[in-house]
Amino acid sequence: DAVTGFTTRSILAVPLKSRDKSIGVVELINKMEGGFVDTDLRLLNSVSNLVAGAIENARLFGELNKAYQEMGRTQALILESRNTLRTLFDGIEDRICIVDPDLRVLAVNRSAAADRELEPRSGVGKFCYEIIDYADTPCAQCPVKETLETGKPAWVTQSRTMKNGELQELEIRTYPLENPDGGVESVIEIVQDVTEKRKMESTIVQSVKLSAVGELAAGVAHEINNPLTAVYGNAQMLLRTMDSSDSRYEMVQLIERAGLRASKVVRNLLDFSRQEDYQFEPIDINLTIEDSLSLIIHQLQRSGIAFTKNLRVDVPLVQASPSHLQTVWTNLLLNARDAIGEKKDGHIQITTRLNADGKSVQVLFTDNGPGIAEKHLSRIFDPFFTTKPQGRGTGLGLYVSQMIIAHHGGTMQVQSQIGQGVTFIVNLPLELKQA
Repeated sequence: DAVTGFTTRSILAVPLKSRDKSIGVVELINKMEGGFVDTDLRLLNSVSNLVAGAIENARLFGELNKAYQEMGRTQALILESRNTLRTLFDGIEDRICIVDPDLRVLAVNRSAAADRELEPRSGVGKFCYEIIDYADTPCAQCPVKETLETGKPAWVTQSRTMKNGELQELEIRTYPLENPDGGVESVIEIVQDVTEKRKMESTIVQSVKLSAVGELAAGVAHEINNPLTAVYGNAQMLLRTMDSSDSRYEMVQLIERAGLRASKVVRNLLDFSRQEDYQFEPIDINLTIEDSLSLIIHQLQRSGIAFTKNLRVDVPLVQASPSHLQTVWTNLLLNARDAIGEKKDGHIQITTRLNADGKSVQVLFTDNGPGIAEKHLSRIFDPFFTTKPQGRGTGLGLYVSQMIIAHHGGTMQVQSQIGQGVTFIVNLPLELKQA
């Protein structure tokens, strides 16, 4: 009172209680007339109960509002986490399903659904073997069942024939999802397409074998070369000492021609096995083609395949590595042979000519095989891509051939239509332009 200048004559104070807990005090000061009486106390007690209830309700409403706001933030975080997980789930290229104990799909990612041309939601409720195996019954070695029974991860490999008839290799892994009691509530099934991986592994093994065969061929060629030299040399000496009218003269000529041809094949084998270093020199393109033909002409003849050579004699020399070009021609001839297969009127045409610009030589290999589908044309130079049956091709021949031509500064192109054969066009510059 001394500070404020206010004189206190009488005070009435009652507690504000909520659930038997004091949350404040209501105080009245200086009744306008007279002092405070019991009637005032009862009235203030009634008012204080209402005030206490209002204050408590306001506090509870504030806490509830805070809880709602917190719940909203939590829901937003949960939704964000769910969207992130869904994005990851759908972004994985492997096919993923979450499967219940009845083998029904609880969730499926976009990759697995797209494989069956479905939307992810449409796959829910279907059996997992309908989605993964295109089957009406569970597979014989069902990893999902194994995980449900053992509670442990499982792994199997399976082969599946796709709609286009190609064989697909799959690795299927399953992992348990446990409930709070430790039992397996559902199973995550992850399916990975390992077809290309298996092809690559097979190709690596095949490359090792080819490397060994190359070394063996080089060794055998050297061993054969010595007796061939003696045969060819002695045949020439006999021809010099024999009269052309001698009845044996023609037989010795035959021995000389056979020895010369065998020596040429041996030389080509040796050149073919020396693929590491590029030794560029002026060469006659036509001669490299003839050398390649000499290696596989008997294979073409046994297959009943005829061939035509339109090799222009006026084609200028090209700076190139003959052994590497021989590899390219051999690959193209073998591919044409495989494409023609058992066709009765199989035919291969080889053409060389000078390009109109006068700066490059063009070599064309044309066959009358079944041709290449348009969807495959953009991929035939990709490593490990092949349209041949499994086990018949490595998918490296055209890739290596294109790399060799690129190293010469040239280009390799292909033209084809289904049923009208294939033409491979190789352009080689006269002046060396290494890639």
